[in-house]
Amino acid sequence: MAQIVPVLKQSKSDSIISFRSPTAKDASIIRKHYERVFHDNSFMLTSGEEFIASDEQVAAGIDTFWNDPNKVAFIAEYENELIGIMTVTPRETKRVQHVGMIALTIKEEWRGQRMGSLFFEVMLEWAEAHPVIEKLSGEAFAHNERSLRLLKSFGFVEEGRKIGEVKYPDGTYVDTIFIAKSVKGN
Repeated sequence: MAQIVPVLKQSKSDSIISFRSPTAKDASIIRKHYERVFHDNSFMLTSGEEFIASDEQVAAGIDTFWNDPNKVAFIAEYENELIGIMTVTPRETKRVQHVGMIALTIKEEWRGQRMGSLFFEVMLEWAEAHPVIEKLSGEAFAHNERSLRLLKSFGFVEEGRKIGEVKYPDGTYVDTIFIAKSVKGN
């Protein structure tokens, strides 16, 4: 994993948030975080019922990041409480390896505290210095206005839309929007 240098940032409520790369020792808190976020958030592709992983499986997932210099994962903590996780994973094939796919999860009670912005500041600093990643790409639910506003504030643009890509249990469909940003001026 291309580690991040641990950094401290200030939230909207003046809390000092630490950002660092996770280790296998963090597996249990990361698993619990994902279980909670997937259960509480309707803007995630994975539902709480679908996320089934042991601490060992999560630790193995963390190890895959440590073994690939083009991947990065980092967590945010406040007073040893996990707030969120962001990952950047390059596409698999050589012709698109320069594209890093982003994913971000933040606990509900920390939303609206500038956490998304802080994560993007840390991630963009990493991406701009990375020798392979030239473009960042992700996907957001079309009705997730807060997420789309955040992405646009950091220079991401809409590149496409999948109509009716997500189907909720009540039968309603939601579009997903592909967003991207060049980090090397291409």
